[in-house]
Order: sequence, then structure tokens, then C-alpha cells
Amino acid sequence: MLTVLAGFIGWALLFATSFVSGPIPTRPSPPPSAIGSLRTTAGDLARLLIEFSSPRLIDADLALQMHSPQIVIDDHFSWGLGIGIQHSERGDALWQNGNTFGFQSVMVFYPEQSWGVVVLTNSHRGRPVAYDVAHRALGGRAYWKDF
Repeated sequence: MLTVLAGFIGWALLFATSFVSGPIPTRPSPPPSAIGSLRTTAGDLARLLIEFSSPRLIDADLALQMHSPQIVIDDHFSWGLGIGIQHSERGDALWQNGNTFGFQSVMVFYPEQSWGVVVLTNSHRGRPVAYDVAHRALGGRAYWKDF
């Protein structure tokens, strides 16, 4: 009897899940907040970084302030308006980490060279992988702060 019931439940779950397409969340999404509620794609984040360096949609003065040092941490790091700035022999890199609800990421862009990378992971332990991919894509080790 137990085997028949288990078999029936298995077929019922298989039948029910055949109507679901795409990933099934493991928990409900948290409510929107100032931290952790940005849902986007790597392409859109790349377009945002490009917009900072070659503004077409936002005011050019605002874009300049965003990637100009507002707070100097040390010889290698500054903060613009909402984005980190790494100072190196390659020039200034605009960067930001993402860390929220089972996802981690890093985005880096060198405006003077017009190249960069956006790496998104679907793991709460994905930052080391994101950094490794970014370092390899950019041709060497970078030293982004991890706050």
C-alpha cells in the first residue's frame, strides 16, 4: 500500500511540475529595499557602466561626478557617487560588487580603454568565482575592495 501511494505521489508531482516552466524559487522574494532589490541582466549592467563613461541619457556633469573621486580611501581606491574607483597603472576602473539573497556579482569597467566585464553568479558564495572570471577577462589581477 505504501509503495503504491509513493508511486502515485511521484506521478502526481511529475504531472504537476510539467506545467511549470523556468526556475522555481526556493523562497519568496524579499520586499523591495535600498539594498538587494535590483534585478537586472549582465547586459543592462554593462550598458549602465558604458553610460557612466559616455553619457547619452544622464547629465554629463552627473556622470562625471559619479566616476570622479568623492571620497579617497587610499592611493588605490576612491568612491564616486555610488560606484567604486580603483586607481591603477591601467587607469581608473569603475566597479561595484553585488551581494544579495543567494546571488553575488562584480562589474568592472575601464572608461579610458572602453572595456570591462560584468559577472553574475547564482550563489551566496559566488564572489570568488565572479572575481576570478573578471580577473581573467581583464587580463590580470585587480584589487577591488570587498566591503
